[in-house]
Amino acid sequence: MLNRRHFLQFAGATLAAGAGLHRHLLAQLTSHAQVLSQRTPRKLALLVGINDYQNDLNPLYGCLTDVELQYQLLVHRYGFLPQDIVRLTDTTAQKPTRINILTAFEEHLIKSAQPGDVVVFHYSGHGSQLQDPQPLTADGLNGTIVPAEGQNDIMGRTLFLLLSALPTSQVTTLLDSCFSGGGLRGTVQFRSINSRLARGSELPSALELDYQEQWRSRLGWSPTDFQARRQRGIAQGIAIGSARRDQLAADARFEGFFAGALTYLLTRYLWQLPLNQPIERVFVDLQRSTKDVANVNGVAQEPVFEAAIAGDRQELPYFLSLARPAAEAVVLKQEGAQVYFWLGGVSAQSLRNFTSGAILTTIARENQPAVDIEQLQREGLRGLGRIISGAGTVQPGDLLREKIRGVPPDLNLRVGLDQSLGAERAQWQAALQTLTGLTTVPVEPGRSLDIILGRLTVDPAPTSRPEPPSGNRWGLLTPSLTPIAASFGPAAEPLSTAIARLTVKLKTLLATRLLKSLVNEQASTLNVTTQLYPVGQAPPPQPMQGSRAAQETGQFSRLPTVAAVQFAPETTLQLRVENQEQRDLYLAVLIIMGNGDLAVLFPYWDAPEDAARIAAGQTITVPRPDDRFRFTVKGPAGFAELLILASVTPLRDALRGLNAIATQRGTRSGNPTVLQGDDPLTMMNALLGDMDRATRSSPIKVRPRVQALDVNKFAVFSTTIEVVEAD
Repeated sequence: MLNRRHFLQFAGATLAAGAGLHRHLLAQLTSHAQVLSQRTPRKLALLVGINDYQNDLNPLYGCLTDVELQYQLLVHRYGFLPQDIVRLTDTTAQKPTRINILTAFEEHLIKSAQPGDVVVFHYSGHGSQLQDPQPLTADGLNGTIVPAEGQNDIMGRTLFLLLSALPTSQVTTLLDSCFSGGGLRGTVQFRSINSRLARGSELPSALELDYQEQWRSRLGWSPTDFQARRQRGIAQGIAIGSARRDQLAADARFEGFFAGALTYLLTRYLWQLPLNQPIERVFVDLQRSTKDVANVNGVAQEPVFEAAIAGDRQELPYFLSLARPAAEAVVLKQEGAQVYFWLGGVSAQSLRNFTSGAILTTIARENQPAVDIEQLQREGLRGLGRIISGAGTVQPGDLLREKIRGVPPDLNLRVGLDQSLGAERAQWQAALQTLTGLTTVPVEPGRSLDIILGRLTVDPAPTSRPEPPSGNRWGLLTPSLTPIAASFGPAAEPLSTAIARLTVKLKTLLATRLLKSLVNEQASTLNVTTQLYPVGQAPPPQPMQGSRAAQETGQFSRLPTVAAVQFAPETTLQLRVENQEQRDLYLAVLIIMGNGDLAVLFPYWDAPEDAARIAAGQTITVPRPDDRFRFTVKGPAGFAELLILASVTPLRDALRGLNAIATQRGTRSGNPTVLQGDDPLTMMNALLGDMDRATRSSPIKVRPRVQALDVNKFAVFSTTIEVVEAD
């Protein structure tokens, strides 16, 4: 856990209320103050998002989406009243300038709140650093947030004063920005500017220092008091920052939209949370998810968390119990049979399947049966669908749950062709265009890519990752241009050899993309749990993972921390899957290894169909005690991803395909099967075929040419395994 001083300087409690009062904004906020006596306690929020900056600062793309993510969550999951949420963005009447941010903080939060009220402050935009008049760190810098005019930053010192002025301690501060240097890398934009390099001044503005003095005086603190309070930690409540002080916060591209990785992952998690969990448990999962997304993009980003007092770590997110059930989406409006909805609870991997053919169902209200809605199209997180069944009505604010996930036939791997390919770029494009399921696109800022193909002509800068390849080699890179070391061939490799080698690699990446798009543990109605632990140790007392149905039983009140999936090299592991259904299930376990290869761990290729069966109420372990195979993680440090699939029907086509592959490869009986060449896509097509047939056997109408996954018949879990070497 980050110490208090470190967090304070990272995001330093990094905002503030304003010096002067902007008359127009004051008029807007007056109505909010007038309803103060009507509801106690109230839930107040100020949400700030800035994409468009003045003074030649790099624009951002996802900050307005962050505000919308928070707004929809607070209103539809936590019961905030829309009139109690003030939004300042590029598109609102009042822009997110310094004076407007500060005015809104003073008028809407400080003056309106009463003891016991809940307050949320969210900022998404650029961050920077300025000299601290009373520094707490060796470099003497204090984190800032940058208002829309791109100058007169608001410092962490200021936010500390404003948070201290709030009459309630139930305060959540969330800052989706960073301070370690920004700019563009590959197609990834970062939410930071470096004040020393970009703007030529390290000193706070006189306006900012004067404002801090005004608030210090109002609070009755001496300079010594102020410094002592800052040294003890954040002012009040709970604070979450998007990255450590020396890391970058990505303005990340997801499926058709940009957003801050922290904001999107947090709000999505809270949409799908079945039961109340303490903030520290939520943060552990958030930290792991953010690191996973960051690793995909080749970015070091690990969110940070601090509570004003130790006991606050057991508080609920936003200091509130969940007001409404878990969901994937919420209805925005209805026009005849057409329904518009917000997909804030759907993971980025799953969103690629929310194009057409997916089916959502309403959470039935009292005396109103559920209504099924088929999605017709999606733009970012906004979907359009049509009512296909059900006698009930649909109203704005109705919550939707996933029922059928549709895998579209054109789900492609998007491959960016980097300029470093030089004269051979046309040959690469011609070769890749012949491959089904791959789309080649230029590498441009803001473009959505899965992978970049390029050539290293110089040695890359050192990183904390496995040693990257040296110059003049063909290989793959993340969207932020971080080399994927295992993909690079020898120096001076012939072009034809490189094309053949990387074609195989890209096919495997496409297969793993398809596989990961099936993960549905937070939507599945199958009651299944999993545990992963070292051989020779007793299983943990609580499950590591479970479907939504399992979590709703309440057995997840004391889940283990993220350390449950961190292991030293040469650790032998065992997976335990428990079927809590009153019917038999069938199990498959696959692993995406650190070098990108895909292998089937279970069932074994020569095992009978019944060997994968988990009887109702029973548990199965992989490997089993009498198996010759042992699941041992190897160094060096890195990541692998375990995919666990439970099905109500046997996966017959997948097992037949696996048998054919293993026989051709000469795989030894009772061993896992490593998939090579065309094997991964062959296996995935067989697996999708099994799922589709099982789904279509039910009376639910599913669109032709869409392979479908019924959340009542499948549960697919993803577990990231981190190999951690001793210091």
